[in-house]
Amino acid sequence: EPLTDERVDALVEMVDRTGVEAIVHSAVSQACMPLFPSRVFPASHPEANIEGFHRLIDRMPERGRPVLSWCSLNHSESVATAHPDWPIVPFSDDQAIDDDHTFCCVNSPYGDMLAKFVAEVVRDVRFDGIWFDGNCFALHNRAAACRCAYCRDRFQRDTGQVLPGKVDFDDEAFRTWVQWRYEVWVGTWKKLHAAITEANPDAIMAINNYRRYPVPGWMRGIPMRKLAMNILMSGELDLHVFHGDFQMKMHQAYECGLGQDSWLALCDHWNMWVPDIETLPVEQAAVSCASAGGALWMGSGVDHRLSPDACIAAQKATAPLLPYTGGAFVEHVMIWVSQCTQDFHYDAREDYKGAWDAWHGVNELCLHAHVQSTVVFDDHVTDGDIVGRAPVLYAGSAACVSDEQATHLRDFVAKGGVLIASHDAGTRDEWRCPRDSPLLDDLLGITPRTPGEASPTLELTDAHLVDACGRWVSAHGAPHTLATPGSDVDLLAHVVDHPMEAWDRFEGRPEPKPRHPGLWFRRHGDGGVIYLGLDLARGHITAPTTFQVRLFKALLERLAPPAITLDAPLQVTMNVREQSDGRWAVLLHNAPGTIWRYPTYHNSGELLPIFDLRIRLTRRTVVEATAVLSGESYAVADDGRSIVVPTLHRNEVVLLRFAPGA
Repeated sequence: EPLTDERVDALVEMVDRTGVEAIVHSAVSQACMPLFPSRVFPASHPEANIEGFHRLIDRMPERGRPVLSWCSLNHSESVATAHPDWPIVPFSDDQAIDDDHTFCCVNSPYGDMLAKFVAEVVRDVRFDGIWFDGNCFALHNRAAACRCAYCRDRFQRDTGQVLPGKVDFDDEAFRTWVQWRYEVWVGTWKKLHAAITEANPDAIMAINNYRRYPVPGWMRGIPMRKLAMNILMSGELDLHVFHGDFQMKMHQAYECGLGQDSWLALCDHWNMWVPDIETLPVEQAAVSCASAGGALWMGSGVDHRLSPDACIAAQKATAPLLPYTGGAFVEHVMIWVSQCTQDFHYDAREDYKGAWDAWHGVNELCLHAHVQSTVVFDDHVTDGDIVGRAPVLYAGSAACVSDEQATHLRDFVAKGGVLIASHDAGTRDEWRCPRDSPLLDDLLGITPRTPGEASPTLELTDAHLVDACGRWVSAHGAPHTLATPGSDVDLLAHVVDHPMEAWDRFEGRPEPKPRHPGLWFRRHGDGGVIYLGLDLARGHITAPTTFQVRLFKALLERLAPPAITLDAPLQVTMNVREQSDGRWAVLLHNAPGTIWRYPTYHNSGELLPIFDLRIRLTRRTVVEATAVLSGESYAVADDGRSIVVPTLHRNEVVLLRFAPGA
């Protein structure tokens, strides 16, 4: 509804009570009908007025709070009604949803009209920016699009091909269409950003990134690549309280100038919109985002006065962390989030959750093992940005690898990096075409390979690993490969195909199941590769065990020792960022729950204090350690290589100052 004086007063009261850093209101209705008299869109709300928006926006500068407008990027009842040939047409006939034709295609004249409209919102209505929701090239965010006449014409002009008529990953035209949509969508973002900043150079543009678990990646048309745009990359937690850590790291990989954030509905288990909101999950979500370098938005429904406690809790949890969310991550493990592998390998197998499970799984392994993780995309690998950046690259089962990427992977290892690969890494090219000879097998030390048939169990043969995590490490349901290595590898474990039966019956057969080489290390140049025959990360997200964590941590400590790690229970997460003055900010988060924290909804656990944590450094000497939130000074031990944190409640920031030259 249009903004009345009463609603303005309620919003201002909410800001004053909670102290939140910014608010997102809306210049349009849910169906994107302008709530002010627009001179661009063909129709506005019958009670449209601009005075209410000016009243709200004019009261915010004295509070130091910006006001952004919500806007659904491709949803406009106003435009679609006036121009019935502009709406999105689902790519497949079976994807039609409720006959809703109010989603407009950016390849139609709507694309230019939208740019003029958002300029009107920041110039005339005077919003401080636009937060674009519904930001995907799809219908209702669920049905891939588009095959309207405008798309067909543009696709043929741009590619010289006829727009395909069905989903077919074996069809070159379909794969080209998938990549083409990404280019169109990035072009749309750039057009809108140019229009907004021309209307107001200080205006903020945020795009809600709908490429997230568990939807097939290609369906929404949102690319994963370096953007280098001065925008805010946003997302949604979907009540996954601790998902903020990975999502902030994935969004940071876009390299957008204004940072990253995510949105959380203020409700319990999608019981929307209720006033009895538990505040602990909201606090934990806020800390999860902030600790990984981002911020939390919250959606409070229509009556903002129903949720002040949750907003106050989130603001109090986040505000002290904001000065320490900038700066560069102290990186150790780069997680390769491969769009090509997700789109052309997993989706082609109708296994679209597989890539998400693998990416989340390795981030969880890093969190549980208390080592630092960041995300890199396909173009980071293609451009060689990985070389010299961090000690470890976790490629996992990145099946789709280009020739250029393979060259930089070899260079990364030769110059001292450790590459961790698993299962079917490098078996296809970037367009998912199978390679006669897998591209990385010589680097990984693989000779022949065959697919595994059951659930894999690693039987460790290396004494150091056995001491760290026991004799066996299983990964129920994880994809795996039975491979034979060359003679120049250090064999660390065998893998056994373990069917769904008791282990004693399985091993009690006259001829037990054969052992195959399942884990090894191979040196190459100044670095080396770890090959895991099983997809440990995917196994960890679907059937997690502490043995998997111990194995992962032991491998890193032996072959690529982290610069900083932590002695603490699994539920404590650590992110470390270098500050402008050279100090390290160690952000500790007591994030309880089961080891299976994602994709479980709304699990924040019971918050109990953790005692006697120890931060350890391997290559630098600490001369001072102070706690930002409690104000305590911590004792430095072991010649400046360890710091004991006596008690951790919900979270803390420990600032480490190093000896000169250390």
